[in-house]
Amino acid sequence: IANFHTLFNVFNMLLFIPLIPLLERIVTKFIPESIFKKEGITNYLDESLLAEPTIAIDQIKLELGRMMHNVQRVVGYSLKSLDSINSLYINNTFQAESENDQYQLEITDYIARLSRQELYEEDAARLPVLLHVTNDLEKAADFSRNIAELAERKLDKGIEFSEQQKVIIGNMSRLVNGMLDNLLTALENND
Repeated sequence: IANFHTLFNVFNMLLFIPLIPLLERIVTKFIPESIFKKEGITNYLDESLLAEPTIAIDQIKLELGRMMHNVQRVVGYSLKSLDSINSLYINNTFQAESENDQYQLEITDYIARLSRQELYEEDAARLPVLLHVTNDLEKAADFSRNIAELAERKLDKGIEFSEQQKVIIGNMSRLVNGMLDNLLTALENND
């Protein structure tokens, strides 16, 4: 019986594999693509969860985690742009920082709408902290943009850093990345 069941399932799989493109066309014809598209950069901030503040706060934390990873990218690009011989890292910094601005806008708006709901005391106390973290992450990305702008001027003028300056930049990079890792851990552990 087990062998027959296995053979039957393998046969069905082999039978339906060639039909996958046809099934895809049928599904996309009947279900509009706009249902699956979400405007904005955030993935977890769902309007329907505003009625459940505790769950909505957890969703905000997930988005802050995504924002934090984006900030790490921005910081990394900006620090690499200081030692770069072309504008690739500078342009990457500007693009990632623009994404970070969008994160801040969407998360802040969501927190503001959530604060209008009836909240438990503990949830109400967490919202200002989350808003503060959002704004601080955005400031970190803005500072990284400033670093990339300095790197752009350095590149335009053909200026090179000394070895001592490169060591200082490397140390600064490790410190900033360590702080961002600690912040992510603190956010995940409600610490």
